[in-house]
Amino acid sequence: MSVRITILYDNRCRSSHLQEGWGFSALVEYEGATILFDTGGDAKAVSSNANKISVPFSVITHLLFSHRHWDHIAGFKEIVKKVSPAAALYVPKTFPWFLIRAGSSHLKKTKVVRSFEAIAPNIYSLVLKGGFWLYEQVLVLKTPEGLGIITGCAHPGIVQILKAAQQQLQTNISFVLGGFHQLFTPADRSYLVERPIA
Repeated sequence: MSVRITILYDNRCRSSHLQEGWGFSALVEYEGATILFDTGGDAKAVSSNANKISVPFSVITHLLFSHRHWDHIAGFKEIVKKVSPAAALYVPKTFPWFLIRAGSSHLKKTKVVRSFEAIAPNIYSLVLKGGFWLYEQVLVLKTPEGLGIITGCAHPGIVQILKAAQQQLQTNISFVLGGFHQLFTPADRSYLVERPIA
């Protein structure tokens, strides 16, 4: 089955009828799961964009939030209420407790991910440390072509994220999408993959 990814919110948009702004949100469809990854920096804009491109929140089976920064969790409480109570919520450790509690009041399953775990067939959550008291969750898809990796900001470093995903699943990387924080990465560490998995 192919992967379908719809960008709901980003800082640049080619479509004049959609809203753009700081932050990121994507809808990921794979292996029967429909995953909302982050909710951007403007909940009204995310909801408006989803409505304009006919993406109903009711079809979402999983919600994943990469990390606690405002430009990835805007409107958390409002958007969580729009999805089915049967949807599962996954957040990284050190995610705000009051948001976890708000999610738990509406959703039947809320999970704090601490390292690496499967959340659905061929779909995984990877959590790495991204700074002082900040952990970031990454979505990893295992496809026939290799790993698909979706990041929020990649605070732990995109190189470290890719290496960790490969170490866990022993598979080559097919594609990477999302934020690539490389601003303070030395040039000699900016390569993406040392070698393919044999």
